[in-house]
Amino acid sequence: MSLTPQEIQRFTEINTKIRNEEIRARKLYLDLRPKLDKMVEDNIISDYEIEEHYSFFSFDENFCKSKNVELGNPFLEYKTSNFIQTDDDFFNTNWNEFNWSKKGPLQDLHFGYTMHCALFHADHDLWIEDILATDDFWYELDVLYQFNIEE
Repeated sequence: MSLTPQEIQRFTEINTKIRNEEIRARKLYLDLRPKLDKMVEDNIISDYEIEEHYSFFSFDENFCKSKNVELGNPFLEYKTSNFIQTDDDFFNTNWNEFNWSKKGPLQDLHFGYTMHCALFHADHDLWIEDILATDDFWYELDVLYQFNIEE
């Protein structure tokens, strides 16, 4: 893999922005959990789930055409509910698998779990070139309130 200094800088900036949103969302997540637990305890809801929803956007018309998406729509969206937000060690681990390989332009970057999933584990074809084309990123927390009949 070969990247120009400008591409490395761009990737670093996007990675930092995504990590900052991940940190901001985690703060909300940690604030919501006790409130939701109290709602369960008070029998206001039966249970809940919190899902993370990620969306990557590009405002480059040619790039969007290559991904068969309309300008303004995300070129990639995915959801997960397996992010262990409450575990500090897990949350703060450097998830950059490039640092396990031989010398490469991204090996010294710190990847949060979101970037790790985007590049290494999501069920899609997201490449470094896609990250470089990213102009906006949304990190959504979806709270699913569950109600059921208890015996």
